[in-house]
Amino acid sequence: MVEFKKEFSKRGINFKQIYKDDNLCIYQTSLPSYEVFRRVVHSPDRFHEEDYELYPCSEAFGKWAWSCSNEESINRMIKKHFPKHKFASEGFKL
Repeated sequence: MVEFKKEFSKRGINFKQIYKDDNLCIYQTSLPSYEVFRRVVHSPDRFHEEDYELYPCSEAFGKWAWSCSNEESINRMIKKHFPKHKFASEGFKL
């Protein structure tokens, strides 16, 4: 399985993974902001020889990925889009 990088840069923005489980990923950016999204695993295809995790593209935001500005907005997104996740009841702490 090809997994997400823990840290990377894209278009001058640094991304650092601060949480990941089977369903949810959270990255902190250098803006500062946070990206919260569903963990999506794709099967091998003509470009990939093994399963791989898919980072959200611009079109995914608002559908299965969300930008958040602080801990409170992260917790709102988790409660709304991941209601069965442990953080929906106990809250995510930065």
